[in-house]
Amino acid sequence: MVLPPPGYFDVSGPLPSGLAVASRLVAFLPAMPHPREVSSKARASLRYDVSMASIDDFVAGLSAIPERDFTVPGVARFLADNPVDPASLEKYLFYEATHYTRNLIHKSDLFELLAVCWESGQSSPVHNHQGQHCWMAVPIGRLAVQNYDLVRADEQGFCELRLAERLVMDPGHPAFVDPEEPIHAVLNLAEYGRRATSLHVYSRPYDRCVVYAPERNAYWEVPLFYDSEHGRRTARTLSASGGSAPESSARR
Repeated sequence: MVLPPPGYFDVSGPLPSGLAVASRLVAFLPAMPHPREVSSKARASLRYDVSMASIDDFVAGLSAIPERDFTVPGVARFLADNPVDPASLEKYLFYEATHYTRNLIHKSDLFELLAVCWESGQSSPVHNHQGQHCWMAVPIGRLAVQNYDLVRADEQGFCELRLAERLVMDPGHPAFVDPEEPIHAVLNLAEYGRRATSLHVYSRPYDRCVVYAPERNAYWEVPLFYDSEHGRRTARTLSASGGSAPESSARR
């Protein structure tokens, strides 16, 4: 389940765990049938002014967090306190009409940072993160995250999912994945009417994930690829798109 960071609610004391935040989040929702949508307007925004960070400063700040402090609430608070200036992302923005793109900005043993570019109407499969932590911010546009509950599954690829909350992310409202309930899909709904770019922090980096097909009650593992690395299109995506330019002229 994807949740807003702890700092978005007026809570005192130590930062709560993902599950504690989930219980507080549900308490702020009116009774309604599944799926429930928590819009950015329905959630409290930041309680103080924050200045925008360049993507280089954002990476430096993440890299300065000691491994012992690279926790779900700790990194969620960092994202809330350090919104990224969209202008600093220009070299990492590659859009494709056929699919959303995964663009590597930084990678270390502890974490990787991706810019994911979405044309209007594009969405991810329902998926998990292989037991790794994930935090998301949306410096450009707006995205919906549809959470799912896992009802049951077996080891032969059968599963049954149930729609859960739907969360809306925008520049003022980052989010993180609850490690206990990690199944979700990300959607740039056509009704939003514009492109979007999200920043994803994964700890630790991983190269495979499980995708789910709720309509078929099935799941399976798939490999993951980058469409660009450090601002340059990968050979794999250049070949698939028929492109030849490694940098700005290959952007869409």
